[in-house]
Amino acid sequence: MAMPKEFSERQRILRTQMANASVDALVIAAAARTDSRGSLRYLTDYYVPTFEEYLLLTASGETVLFVHDQCGVSYAQKYAAIDKVYTIPSDEYDAEPGKCVAKYIRSLGAEKTAIAGNNYSAKFYSSLCGNLAAGSLYDFSAEFERMRAVKDGVESQLAASAARLNDEVLSYYIECLARGDSICGAVACASGFAYKSGAEDLYWMASLGTVPQTMFLSEMWRCGQQDKTGRYHYIILEHSAAGGHFGEVTQLISFGKPKPEYVSAFHAVRDAIQAASEKIKPGAVIGDIAKASEDVLIKAGYLDRDQAEAAAASIGHSQGYDIYELPRITRDNSTVIKEGMRFNIHPAVRLEDGAVITYCDCYITENSSCRRLSSLNYEIAVI
Repeated sequence: MAMPKEFSERQRILRTQMANASVDALVIAAAARTDSRGSLRYLTDYYVPTFEEYLLLTASGETVLFVHDQCGVSYAQKYAAIDKVYTIPSDEYDAEPGKCVAKYIRSLGAEKTAIAGNNYSAKFYSSLCGNLAAGSLYDFSAEFERMRAVKDGVESQLAASAARLNDEVLSYYIECLARGDSICGAVACASGFAYKSGAEDLYWMASLGTVPQTMFLSEMWRCGQQDKTGRYHYIILEHSAAGGHFGEVTQLISFGKPKPEYVSAFHAVRDAIQAASEKIKPGAVIGDIAKASEDVLIKAGYLDRDQAEAAAASIGHSQGYDIYELPRITRDNSTVIKEGMRFNIHPAVRLEDGAVITYCDCYITENSSCRRLSSLNYEIAVI
């Protein structure tokens, strides 16, 4: 099977960077978490199902995958942009997961081996180092993270599809609530809708209380059916559309008319996001995005300037094949923005009664400015 163009191009770019650093073999690990399986999907279109698995790129041009079991072998042979796939020996996976990878690297005669990312276990790293004659590994994480931060044309399309999916799922979810479904019932219904609409991964957070606060969906399951009248509900969904890219939505829902102070705070957050988005353009600095957002909240009286300048809090991050990707959006981040960078902006306001008012909007850098990926209204949803 011919390797899809986008994956061969990403591997080519990464090998060029390996050559610049005189790296003969590069190891990338991924685990089955929504924030750490994306590196293998990004490079090969292989979806890590359950266990930690490993990819090896060689300077000579080989792309080799090491998987947990025969199911992974079959899947990789059908769909992954790789040259070879091996099963990690069952007697090594728990005790020496890096042994077979190291053995292959030694067979190449590699002089300089590198590892990228932070998505591997300490046991794998220790095993890999212990079985390599070269000893310590060169850390290639910064180079790989810089590459992933700039989305190519295919990723830009996937990002737009993911945002559209999340918008549609949210609208359907609100319809479920409006007809009287419980929060957990609405999540179940909307999850079915998302699946039929092409979602690959589903991630939900939900809360319900007398003041707006975010919390885990598991708390809703524990609490069961609750009276929603006069309460506030957050729903956060980060689903991946077909192709593997994630989108992000954070929506505040009020069951009844919201308090004026919550509306005012929400509008301040909206204004902060819009001010931040105006700073997203090639050649600008990421720190300016955070500063623009914080300046709006400082002027509105929701943030103390000394506190903001003393602690570089994150108002967002990037996203792609993983739910959370670098760079973080903080005022001290001096990274220069490039065309193709994706930003999820979600500043938050904390009020005296404990309420947390927040919202999320997603952008991708294009030409001389940026494009908003979501089509949602900047409003508290009222039911």
